[in-house]
Amino acid sequence: MTNDQFPMTNEGRSTNSEYRLAHSSFGLRPSLVIGHLALVVLVLLPAPAQAHEVIIQCELKGNQVLVKAVFSDGKPARDAKVRIVDGKEVLAAEGVTDAQGQWSLPRPAPGRYHIEVNAGAGHLKKDAFTIPPDAAAGDSPVKINESPSYEETSRAFWPKLAVGLGAIAGFFLALWLAKRRRMVR
Repeated sequence: MTNDQFPMTNEGRSTNSEYRLAHSSFGLRPSLVIGHLALVVLVLLPAPAQAHEVIIQCELKGNQVLVKAVFSDGKPARDAKVRIVDGKEVLAAEGVTDAQGQWSLPRPAPGRYHIEVNAGAGHLKKDAFTIPPDAAAGDSPVKINESPSYEETSRAFWPKLAVGLGAIAGFFLALWLAKRRRMVR
């Protein structure tokens, strides 16, 4: 850039708005900074929506199927409607969870089933589980559904948070390096 492009006033400051834009925060135009900040906000907005995802855990214990429905924050999904259909989409059982988010049903015939838990306000979760042959039954609870349990899901929270924070830090590091690179030139 030459002095001809950016005429100076008697105080030694540029009067050209392009010069001021080129030397704004992080070496970017304000519209780009605002655009990047808006992108970061949009990326972070869906996080609260995931705070109340319904998590289903189905266990087979003897001649009972135990269904537990909790939100991802650990609170029970009280009074949630539960529907179970078989592989032919025929209703096998339905009910409502109790205050602890639990419901049970007699063990159905061996096979694959689909479960739907509707905790209201758009909190709908679908999953599948398989009832093994009678010989596989026992008195110890055995997890039979395909989705991860609450314990498995809550363990995965911290690594996801670390990755998200690392991505945000990397974004601002890239902006800082871009600014430094422009200053060196």
